[in-house]
Amino acid sequence: MLVDCPDEAVFVQRNDCVPPFPFSNLEQCSYEYETLELEREVVAVSWDRSVG
Repeated sequence: MLVDCPDEAVFVQRNDCVPPFPFSNLEQCSYEYETLELEREVVAVSWDRSVG
């Protein structure tokens, strides 16, 4: 889980579609995220925005 990782960690998730969890919940918990839709997979990356 992202909350169990060190603050400077980056969580990378690979899927065959856009993850079903609501990204707005990440924003409310001070995390940033990006998704990249590739031909055969979707990569979602999340990190703590307070770490700079």
